[in-house]
Amino acid sequence: MKGLKEIKKALAKNAAAIEASEKRIAELGFSAEKKEAAQNSGRFNNSEYRALCEKARGNADAIAAECEKLYRLEIEKRILNDNARAALVAEAWPVIREACKKYAGKQYGEKTRDAIRAAVSVAGFGFYFDGYRDEKSGLSIYELSNGYRAHGIEAEAHAVETDGAGRYSYFIGADNRINTENVTAKAGAKYTENPAKAAREIAKAINAYTEATKALEAQRRELETILPSGIESPEYIREYAVRF
Repeated sequence: MKGLKEIKKALAKNAAAIEASEKRIAELGFSAEKKEAAQNSGRFNNSEYRALCEKARGNADAIAAECEKLYRLEIEKRILNDNARAALVAEAWPVIREACKKYAGKQYGEKTRDAIRAAVSVAGFGFYFDGYRDEKSGLSIYELSNGYRAHGIEAEAHAVETDGAGRYSYFIGADNRINTENVTAKAGAKYTENPAKAAREIAKAINAYTEATKALEAQRRELETILPSGIESPEYIREYAVRF
């Protein structure tokens, strides 16, 4: 797993690439109104873009290609954000656990909480345990800047036992006692080793799914033209039949 600092550099590079791609699309004659309409459609697609680019027909192919590139960059940004969250948990949890060692088995009162948070803040992290009632199985971690919560990466994690079984556990037990020795923090975000490659594969899979969905919708519309009265949809007769 790459470190948080390296991932944040990749995020900055990705943001610059997105900005450049958006600028290129605008230069090719793709208006903001058309872009918004395309985004509201839920995805970027060559055929949809071609239909939207009547006034920029001379650049239609270049616009479609750039929009597909932008689509992949947007997917990659989300993957990188997940990677950053996973890395934040990986880097902050050992610090939190070490700070909790001194108070293992003790009541997690206000003074203890503040003392642990102060120790963790030295490493540039802030956190809080959360959960239902007294039991706390959740962990929220965030970056600090000059001792204050920064507008940076935030991550969620939950407690699992360290015996290898991966069973859910608690950072703070029902008796409000600290229980960080026998548990670890499992990040809610998934880490992906090669974000750019994964983004290409996801974009390809979504394109294939979209085309397949369009084909099925076309079949459905054709089928609905021959359905007799009383059958509202193709699914209706199947739902009715399985009852017998």
